[in-house]
Amino acid sequence: MSYDNYIKLYSNSNIISGSSLIELLDGELTTSISKEGKEKILIRVSKINIIGHSGTFKILYNKEKDKGEIIVKNGSAEVIEDNQKQKRVLLSSFYKINFENNSLSEPNKANVTIYNWR
Repeated sequence: MSYDNYIKLYSNSNIISGSSLIELLDGELTTSISKEGKEKILIRVSKINIIGHSGTFKILYNKEKDKGEIIVKNGSAEVIEDNQKQKRVLLSSFYKINFENNSLSEPNKANVTIYNWR
């Protein structure tokens, strides 16, 4: 039985995938990190870095408007601004955070039922 982590990329989305980093250029992706997995997933969106520690989370990004959101369905993900402030936020289940122009907002409760997790 395999317990691999996975990433689902949605239509009209673009990524660059390296050996340890995935960069979402535009669009939407969902990741799931298995409970048995030992590796974290590192994703870069604009100048925002996301470290997936466990569970399932989704990233939505509109390159044209340079804004997006990160939603954690279950588990946890760390979100880090890549600027002088270096703001770090640890999101847990049922929370989301918005970002615009490489700046993070404050985390909020998320209604995870409104998102497509398939």
